[in-house]
Amino acid sequence: MKFFIATALTASLLFSQTACKSLKNEGKDEVFLVFKRTPCFGKCPVFDFTFYRSGRLVLNAREFVMEKGRYETQLKHRFVKRLETRLINMDFCSFDNKYGEGIADLPSAIFIYKCNGLEKTVDAVMNFPGQLEELNTEFMDLLEQCDWKPIEEKATSN
Repeated sequence: MKFFIATALTASLLFSQTACKSLKNEGKDEVFLVFKRTPCFGKCPVFDFTFYRSGRLVLNAREFVMEKGRYETQLKHRFVKRLETRLINMDFCSFDNKYGEGIADLPSAIFIYKCNGLEKTVDAVMNFPGQLEELNTEFMDLLEQCDWKPIEEKATSN
Protein backbone atom coordinates (compact mmCIF):
# COMPACT_ATOMS: atom_id res chain seq x y z
CA MET A 1 0.00 0.00 0.00
CA LYS A 2 2.82 2.40 0.85
CA PHE A 3 4.39 1.62 -2.52
CA PHE A 4 1.11 2.44 -4.30
CA ILE A 5 0.76 5.76 -2.46
CA ALA A 6 4.40 6.69 -3.14
CA THR A 7 4.00 5.78 -6.82
CA ALA A 8 0.77 7.76 -7.13
CA LEU A 9 2.32 10.83 -5.48
CA THR A 10 5.41 10.63 -7.69
CA ALA A 11 3.27 10.28 -10.81
CA SER A 12 1.15 13.23 -9.72
CA LEU A 13 4.20 15.42 -9.19
CA LEU A 14 5.72 14.45 -12.53
CA PHE A 15 2.39 14.92 -14.25
CA SER A 16 1.81 18.42 -12.93
CA GLN A 17 5.32 19.78 -12.48
CA THR A 18 6.18 20.07 -16.14
CA ALA A 19 2.75 20.48 -17.66
CA CYS A 20 2.77 24.08 -18.85
CA LYS A 21 5.04 26.09 -21.07
CA SER A 22 4.81 29.56 -22.53
CA LEU A 23 5.28 28.75 -26.21
CA LYS A 24 2.82 29.30 -29.03
CA ASN A 25 0.83 26.21 -29.90
CA GLU A 26 2.03 24.05 -32.74
CA GLY A 27 0.23 21.41 -34.75
CA LYS A 28 -3.44 20.94 -35.40
CA ASP A 29 -6.02 22.06 -32.89
CA GLU A 30 -8.13 18.92 -32.50
CA VAL A 31 -10.01 18.52 -29.21
CA PHE A 32 -9.40 15.17 -27.56
CA LEU A 33 -10.59 15.73 -23.98
CA VAL A 34 -13.00 18.00 -22.13
CA PHE A 35 -13.10 18.21 -18.33
CA LYS A 36 -15.89 20.03 -16.48
CA ARG A 37 -16.52 20.83 -12.83
CA THR A 38 -20.11 21.61 -11.91
CA PRO A 39 -21.42 23.84 -9.08
CA CYS A 40 -22.29 22.91 -5.51
CA PHE A 41 -24.14 24.91 -2.83
CA GLY A 42 -20.84 26.30 -1.54
CA LYS A 43 -17.82 27.85 -3.23
CA CYS A 44 -16.77 24.95 -5.43
CA PRO A 45 -14.74 25.93 -8.50
CA VAL A 46 -16.93 25.83 -11.62
CA PHE A 47 -15.01 25.64 -14.87
CA ASP A 48 -14.23 23.54 -17.89
CA PHE A 49 -11.01 22.64 -19.66
CA THR A 50 -10.74 21.83 -23.35
CA PHE A 51 -7.56 19.89 -24.19
CA TYR A 52 -6.26 20.03 -27.75
CA ARG A 53 -3.79 17.60 -29.34
CA SER A 54 -1.52 20.54 -30.16
CA GLY A 55 -1.07 21.18 -26.42
CA ARG A 56 -3.44 24.13 -26.29
CA LEU A 57 -5.54 24.13 -23.12
CA VAL A 58 -8.56 26.42 -22.89
CA LEU A 59 -10.09 27.30 -19.53
CA ASN A 60 -13.64 28.58 -19.30
CA ALA A 61 -13.70 30.00 -15.74
CA ARG A 62 -17.26 30.35 -14.48
CA GLU A 63 -17.39 30.59 -10.66
CA PHE A 64 -14.84 30.67 -7.83
CA VAL A 65 -11.94 30.32 -10.26
CA MET A 66 -9.77 33.36 -10.89
CA GLU A 67 -11.73 35.99 -12.78
CA LYS A 68 -14.62 34.77 -14.90
CA GLY A 69 -13.76 34.43 -18.56
CA ARG A 70 -11.89 32.37 -21.12
CA TYR A 71 -8.16 31.76 -20.84
CA GLU A 72 -5.59 29.63 -22.57
CA THR A 73 -2.18 28.16 -21.95
CA GLN A 74 0.14 25.83 -23.81
CA LEU A 75 0.90 22.40 -22.42
CA LYS A 76 4.13 20.63 -23.19
CA HIS A 77 3.87 18.03 -25.93
CA ARG A 78 5.07 15.24 -23.64
CA PHE A 79 2.35 16.15 -21.12
CA VAL A 80 -0.34 15.75 -23.80
CA LYS A 81 1.12 12.42 -24.99
CA ARG A 82 1.38 11.14 -21.41
CA LEU A 83 -2.21 12.20 -20.68
CA GLU A 84 -3.56 10.44 -23.74
CA THR A 85 -1.49 7.33 -22.95
CA ARG A 86 -2.90 7.31 -19.41
CA LEU A 87 -6.46 7.54 -20.74
CA ILE A 88 -5.83 4.61 -23.08
CA ASN A 89 -4.03 2.52 -20.43
CA MET A 90 -6.77 3.05 -17.85
CA ASP A 91 -9.25 1.88 -20.50
CA PHE A 92 -11.30 5.06 -20.12
CA CYS A 93 -13.84 3.78 -22.64
CA SER A 94 -14.84 0.94 -20.31
CA PHE A 95 -15.75 3.18 -17.35
CA ASP A 96 -19.38 3.53 -16.36
CA ASN A 97 -21.16 6.63 -17.67
CA LYS A 98 -22.07 7.76 -14.14
CA TYR A 99 -20.57 7.35 -10.67
CA GLY A 100 -22.73 8.43 -7.75
CA GLU A 101 -26.18 9.89 -7.73
CA GLY A 102 -26.84 13.53 -8.52
CA ILE A 103 -26.53 15.00 -5.04
CA ALA A 104 -27.28 18.72 -5.27
CA ASP A 105 -24.52 19.79 -2.89
CA LEU A 106 -21.75 17.77 -4.54
CA PRO A 107 -20.02 18.94 -7.71
CA SER A 108 -19.55 16.57 -10.62
CA ALA A 109 -16.32 15.96 -12.45
CA ILE A 110 -17.31 15.32 -16.05
CA PHE A 111 -14.81 13.78 -18.45
CA ILE A 112 -15.53 13.70 -22.20
CA TYR A 113 -12.98 11.75 -24.24
CA LYS A 114 -12.96 10.55 -27.81
CA CYS A 115 -12.80 6.74 -27.79
CA ASN A 116 -12.32 5.07 -31.14
CA GLY A 117 -13.98 7.96 -32.93
CA LEU A 118 -16.91 8.17 -30.49
CA GLU A 119 -17.42 10.50 -27.55
CA LYS A 120 -17.46 8.83 -24.13
CA THR A 121 -18.82 10.88 -21.21
CA VAL A 122 -18.21 9.95 -17.58
CA ASP A 123 -20.07 11.97 -14.95
CA ALA A 124 -18.37 11.36 -11.60
CA VAL A 125 -19.97 12.67 -8.42
CA MET A 126 -18.64 10.24 -5.80
CA ASN A 127 -17.27 6.71 -5.45
CA PHE A 128 -15.52 6.93 -8.79
CA PRO A 129 -12.41 4.98 -9.80
CA GLY A 130 -9.09 6.08 -8.30
CA GLN A 131 -7.63 6.76 -11.75
CA LEU A 132 -10.35 9.32 -12.45
CA GLU A 133 -9.94 10.81 -8.97
CA GLU A 134 -6.21 11.28 -9.69
CA LEU A 135 -6.99 13.05 -12.97
CA ASN A 136 -9.58 15.21 -11.23
CA THR A 137 -6.97 16.30 -8.65
CA GLU A 138 -4.28 16.90 -11.27
CA PHE A 139 -6.62 18.95 -13.44
CA MET A 140 -7.60 21.06 -10.41
CA ASP A 141 -3.86 21.66 -9.84
CA LEU A 142 -3.49 22.98 -13.40
CA LEU A 143 -5.65 25.95 -12.42
CA GLU A 144 -2.83 27.21 -10.19
CA GLN A 145 0.21 25.93 -12.07
CA CYS A 146 -0.33 27.29 -15.56
CA ASP A 147 0.34 30.74 -16.93
CA TRP A 148 -3.16 31.63 -18.13
CA LYS A 149 -3.56 34.26 -20.84
CA PRO A 150 -6.99 35.83 -21.44
CA ILE A 151 -8.57 34.95 -24.78
CA GLU A 152 -9.72 38.07 -26.51
CA GLU A 153 -13.13 37.51 -28.00
CA LYS A 154 -13.41 38.72 -31.56
CA ALA A 155 -16.19 41.19 -32.24
CA THR A 156 -18.70 40.03 -34.81
CA SER A 157 -20.26 42.38 -37.30
CA ASN A 158 -23.89 42.16 -38.32
